[in-house]
Amino acid sequence: MQQALAELDGVATVAVMPGTVELLSMLRRRLELTIPLLSDPDWELHHRFGMKRGSRRDIFLSVATWKAYARLFRDWKLTRPSEDVFQLGGVAVVAPDGVLAWIYRGRTPADYADPSAIVRSVRALHESPLGCPE
Repeated sequence: MQQALAELDGVATVAVMPGTVELLSMLRRRLELTIPLLSDPDWELHHRFGMKRGSRRDIFLSVATWKAYARLFRDWKLTRPSEDVFQLGGVAVVAPDGVLAWIYRGRTPADYADPSAIVRSVRALHESPLGCPE
């Protein structure tokens, strides 16, 4: 996705994530990200975009969530999380004028937006000044 978005001239991509600057720096290196990562440790921006906290059921009874956590702990040798594990993430595409053009709100911690849908929404916005992403 990073590469697909980089091919669009004039499109600025920024990821806003929870965690400390040090944690995001480590994540950026591990994932070989070239886009800027902004720290939002209090999830303020997520809350403004209407992204919710999950319930104990969403976290502890979701097989997909446990599989995602198992991959993280196995591959990264992570320790106990310091951030809010109940906060659900998402993706927002914001037009240059600051208007929200497209949003995906996760339903569980392992629920992520389809990267191709994100790229399609950005391309639609980029190709037409009145572009309306899905």
